[in-house]
Amino acid sequence: MAYHEEVANDVLTETIIGKAIDIHKNTAPGLRESLYQELLCEALRDEGIACEMEHSIEIEYAGRTVTTGRADLWIADTVVVELKVVKQITDEHYNQLGRYVKAADATRGLVLNFGSATVGIRRYTNFELLEAGEGVEAVEGTEDREGIEA
Repeated sequence: MAYHEEVANDVLTETIIGKAIDIHKNTAPGLRESLYQELLCEALRDEGIACEMEHSIEIEYAGRTVTTGRADLWIADTVVVELKVVKQITDEHYNQLGRYVKAADATRGLVLNFGSATVGIRRYTNFELLEAGEGVEAVEGTEDREGIEA
């Protein structure tokens, strides 16, 4: 399947993005990140999609489990979502998402920015799981969608 088809057929991340846009339309940009976190998680739960806030990201090292951080949202045991309220998504935000996706063995992730007049979106897909045949629906990389009209 071609990359664009795979991205277009990713119903779960499109649902997440759709809910983020709906929330952005019905609230003001630039509110507290924790408010968007709660609203998005509840909107997804209303759709029957499992959502956990502040999910611990852990790695194993030398026989010990070490917490490396917390994902804002852990959705359906496959998607890491990092929420931002900034002017624009930076490479640092995207790289943080990539580290979380890989450490969590997630198939994909999203950075969603509620800090501007439109929702900013960057996607990340775990290429290592794709190569291992884990059913990942897109290739590793980014799809910038800064400027999605809310």
